[in-house]
Parts: sequence; structure tokens; C-alpha cells
Amino acid sequence: MTNRAHTANPDGPVLVVTNERDFAADVVVARLQASGYPVERLNTETDLQVVWRPDEPPLAARYSAVWLRQFLADPTPQDSVNDVDDFLVTREQWRTWLTDLAEHAPTRWMNPLWSARRAENKLIQLRTAVSVGLRVPATIVTNSRDEAAAHQAKVGRSIVKALASAFFPFSDSGFMFTRPLDEALALDATNWTQQPVIVQAAIHPRTDIRIFIIGTDFAAAARTEVDAVDWRTRSGEAEWERCEPPEDILERCRNYLSAFDLVYGAFDFAFDGDTWWFLECNQAGEFAFADRPLELGVAEAITTWLCGGPR
Repeated sequence: MTNRAHTANPDGPVLVVTNERDFAADVVVARLQASGYPVERLNTETDLQVVWRPDEPPLAARYSAVWLRQFLADPTPQDSVNDVDDFLVTREQWRTWLTDLAEHAPTRWMNPLWSARRAENKLIQLRTAVSVGLRVPATIVTNSRDEAAAHQAKVGRSIVKALASAFFPFSDSGFMFTRPLDEALALDATNWTQQPVIVQAAIHPRTDIRIFIIGTDFAAAARTEVDAVDWRTRSGEAEWERCEPPEDILERCRNYLSAFDLVYGAFDFAFDGDTWWFLECNQAGEFAFADRPLELGVAEAITTWLCGGPR
């Protein structure tokens, strides 16, 4: 018997796969419990003993829906490149174990695991955004300091982002925030050859906008902070407000999610007063920071979908 011979359990609970510090998941789990809908939560920190056998049903077989949020351990400060490498290797073991969830196709996924992983690839994100008609700032991916400098000379002030995980000269963890390109250009050229990074024209000044798409529903919030390179590093200095994106932008966002077979996406745009510039889409993007104070209804929409609402 293969895994695909196992049938779905339409009366089973919803499985939320995340961590103890996921406040967004807290809200959705509480809503599910309040509605009387059965829900189970699997946290990274749970004392989980794994015993897997190839002849047993996949983990997802007992659930009616799965919401894979943030199960993998968060990046934490490390003392050296080797320590960061050890952390990422350990996380990859759990990442591989989670794939057993995906071996049960009939279960409803908020975002199917393999689709979600493909959507995490920033190269595919940018190419897909272009294909659905979204505007992307002038971008190159390179491990050449000279090419990066030439790009900035051509398009103007630029920024640098990690292609995946971290760029250790800028971060002592497995994660890196967006940085001004000039900081990276100050590094020795050997720091560049180790790995490719994203070099992109900076949108300045700008309004940062996050659009949440949940199936057919949407919500959006905006904040303006002229000097911020990455709003996540200065979260207390500007207030988020509700906003109404143009219908054509929403339609392109929905087409983007359809291209990946996703239900949920948190889109980041930079608006310069004329153009909505696509920066990225996080298939597990945070929403509680704006949803709760602005009453956007994101948690409600996710809860409805997990309970069997519109796909």
C-alpha cells in the first residue's frame, strides 16, 4: 500500500504546525476552539519523539486541514559561520521530516508544502511577479562586487538582500535584513565570491505596503517612513494604517498565488507615489502586527478557510 492509498479524514481536526511564539497562530487556534472546531497544534518546542515507519499512514492522514506556519526553528545569533552552518543543518533535518505531511494529497492545505517551498525561492518569486504583470525594481543576483557596483552606478541607490538564509558578514544568525548596498561594497571582494546575493534598486522615499490575500479575501496595511531600508528593523517608529490597493494590483497578486497553487500570501510592496513595486511575497508572512490593531479580518478569513470555507 502506498501513501496515496490513504483516504482523508473529513471529520478530523485541523493541524497547525508552528512554534510557541507564533502569536498569529494563537489567534487562529483560539478562534477554531471557540467555534467548537477540533484543532491540534504542533510546536517546534514540543518534546516531540519521532518514530517513522514506511508502512504506516502519513501524519496528515488523520487531519481535515493543515496549516504549516512556522514549525522550523527561528534563526538565532551564533558565534561563527560554523555555528550558523550547524544550526541550518539541524533545521534541514526537521524540514525533511515535515515532507511526510505532503504525502497525503486529499488533505486541505492552507498552502501545500511543495508549493510553499517553491514559493520561498526568491528567484522564482521575482520571475513569477514579472510574469503576472507586477513591477519589480531593477534587480540582479550576483556574487561579484564589481557587478554590484556597476548595477548601482546604472540604476542609482541600491540595497542588498540575502538570496536564502544569511550573508554572514552582515548577520550572526541564519537570517539577514535588507541592507544598503554601500555597506556591502565596503567589504573585501572575497566576501562577495562566497555566495550570490540580491542587489536591487532602492525605492526611496516610499510607503511600505503589505497586502494579505486569503483565497478570495484580502486586506492591506501601509506605513510611511522615509529613511527605513527595511521596516522590520524599525517597527516602532511608524504606525500602520488600512489601505485599499488598486484592483489591478489585487488581481495580479491573486494570479501570482494561483501560479504557485497557494491560498495565502503576504505581499510586500513599495509605493513611490506612482508605481507599486513588488518586493517579495511570504507564503507564511506575519499578519498579527497589523490584523489585530486595524481589525483587518485576516485571522477570521484564515479560520474560515481551515474550517472548510471557500478555496
